Parts: sequence; C-alpha cells; structure tokens
Amino acid sequence: MADNPYYDRQLRDVLNILEHDYAGLVRTDAPVDSQYYIQAAGMAWKKGELDQLLFLRYVSQMLATTMDRSLRLSVVSEEYRPWHAGFDVRRVGDFLYVTASREDSRLRPGDRITELNGRSPGEHKARFQKNFLYSDVPEREMWGNVLKMAEHMTVEHTNGHIEQLPLLRLDGQRPPESTRIEQISHDAVRLIVGSLDFAGTLETIVAAERAKLDGATLLILDLRHATGDDPFALLPLVPYILSEEKTMNEAEGTQTYRTLYTPENCQRRLEQLAPFRDDPEAAGMIHEIEGHVGAGWVTETFTLWDDMPRPIVPRGNRVVVLTDTWTEGAPEAFVLLAKKEGRASIVGRATMGTLDFSSLIRVRVSDTAALTYPISISEDAARGNGYLGKGMTPSKVVPFTPDECLEDVILRAALS
Repeated sequence: MADNPYYDRQLRDVLNILEHDYAGLVRTDAPVDSQYYIQAAGMAWKKGELDQLLFLRYVSQMLATTMDRSLRLSVVSEEYRPWHAGFDVRRVGDFLYVTASREDSRLRPGDRITELNGRSPGEHKARFQKNFLYSDVPEREMWGNVLKMAEHMTVEHTNGHIEQLPLLRLDGQRPPESTRIEQISHDAVRLIVGSLDFAGTLETIVAAERAKLDGATLLILDLRHATGDDPFALLPLVPYILSEEKTMNEAEGTQTYRTLYTPENCQRRLEQLAPFRDDPEAAGMIHEIEGHVGAGWVTETFTLWDDMPRPIVPRGNRVVVLTDTWTEGAPEAFVLLAKKEGRASIVGRATMGTLDFSSLIRVRVSDTAALTYPISISEDAARGNGYLGKGMTPSKVVPFTPDECLEDVILRAALS
C-alpha cells in the first residue's frame, strides 16, 4: 500500500471533527484524550515506522476509548485487505478463553490462551496506556484488535496439551451466521437469527415455519449472533413480542434526537444527499438541512413507521429473547422494543449499547482513509440516560464463565 506522508494532517482533521462536529460533544467537550496517541504517532514517525496501517491502529484505538462503536476510521485503498484472527475470545482473569473458532481449525471452544507474544492477556491489559477494549467489564471486552497485533500465542487446549501457535491472518469478512430454526423439544422452538444483510431470509423462514412458531408452547428468539442495521428486516418477529394489537408507531413511540448542525456537518450531509436530489423525500431533507446551516444543536422528533399504519396482531405463546454483549444495531433496537412491551422474557447479557447515536457521516481525511461519525444523539442519551458502554440489561442475567465455551448456558437458563 502506498504510504500517505500527511499523517499529522489526517490526525488533525480527525481531532477537529471530534472536537467540533461529533454528536458525543453533548456529553463531554473532550470526547478523547488524544495526547498519548499524538505522541505515539509522532514517535513512530521519527523512527520511520509510521505507515497507513499503524496510523489506522493508533486512531482506531483512540476512537475505541470513547466506547462509541459508530466512530471508526477505515482504510479505503484498493490495496488494503481487511483481515482477522478467525476465532473469538472472552477474558476471565489473566487468560482468554476461546468461545468460537469457525475459521481456525487449530482451536476449539474452551481452549485457553495463556500468552500473547510472551505475556498473559491480563498483563497486556494492565500495560495498556488507554483502555481501547470498549469496556471495563472483562466479559464485555473486545479483544479482536489485540489478537491482530499479536504474532504468536500460547494455547492450553481442553485436553491439557500446551503449544505455541502463530496467529493467522485471514483475509476478507468473517462468514455470516445463518438464520435457522430448531425444534428443541416437542413444545419448544428456537429461531436463531443470523445476518440480516440477506434480503428476505428471515421473512421467508418465518413465513414457511409460521405454524411451528405460532404453536410452540415456548418460542426462543436467539439474537446473540444477529447482525445488521436494517430495522425493517426484523418486522416478521414483532408479532411475537407485542403485548397487544398496535401499530409500530404506537409501539415505538415518537423518537427525539438532538442533531448538531455545524456548517461542516450540513455541507457533508448535503453532499451525501446530492445524488438523490430528484427524489421528493431527499429534496425535502435537503431543504430542511439548508435551513439549519450553522444552527448548532437542534432538537428533532420523528416517527419511523409512518408508512405502516395497519395494526400488528400479536402471535405465539410464551416467548424468550436471548441476548449477549454482541447484540447491537437493529437486533438491539428489537430487544429494546421487547423490553418496553414487557411480554417476552429477556435472558442472557446486557447488549452492546449502540442505540444512542444516529445520522452517520463518512468523510475522507486523506486519499486512503475515511472517518465515520454520528451527528445525532438520542434525547435520553443527551440527558445521561443512554446505553453507551452498558447496553440493556436482561430480565435474567447470566454472567459469562468458561463453562459456557462447552455448554450453551444461556439457552439452558432460558429453558429453565
């Protein structure tokens, strides 16, 4: 990848956005403590070690200290190939436990990683200058980027065998989780929701298995591995969490957000909408934004489901929703609705906490890097009652233990 020498300019542009245009400013006028990362990047530059990937690492870590998952820096060069380690972990004490390994056949759930590059994960955590794991709670920490920085690891397998292994660098996106239905017992059915990015998959399965879902004495909606940002994709499941017949707008209510209309945010938003200027809805949005240029914070209310005026009739019997830390985006919004309705039991762990921010803008900070950031924050979050860093707590909390690597403890709790 061709190096871009203007890393100081890139970093300055990123910090300028965070200090003037980022919706998180409603919570604090200093969203990031940038001094450490400025110094680290400067030292690497002096040593001749700073390239786009190391710069991406420093800035990504800095953004992660906010615990806001909507903030991210992306490399946009065609030469860059994203990669990952191929397995998932959770920390307990000094060690990481493998919870899933769909792509690295050398590992199995329950294997324990005792060292990364010669130090225990616990020691690495203690040495971090800043916490970029998105949480202070071990079971909620995200170690994926740390694994990408390691060259080798010491693994203690479940059979007691200990070995040194190099970490893999697997190109491309991780394989998506499939959506499927399982008959757990004669009266219990589990619907595992996977990626929502495949149009119609969930809708097709629900339509085909309607009798089974409606007739189950216990229906388990498993959202622990559900991914996607399209709230419309989960509409087929809404009848199973509604407490009574109502429209979606009646169920969700009016949404209230504060949007930061700086001149720069307005210009960037207008650039996003420019290709759709001939569309009446986009034209209306353009006109509204043009009227807000430089207005600063503006409180806005809206309803999301105006094009769905027909009431939805509840279906099914007893319903349990399964959640985990990784439940975010549209699945997390679905869990929030289920919690508001109060009909379904929610079992598992607090969700990721990604519902506070919206209206994402993507801006190029160089020819090879782009920053994504939100310009809107929910009124609840603006008042200090949001979900950032803590998520939504289930009605029945199941803390993580290494036993869960070998047994589905959350599912067992739901069945009990």
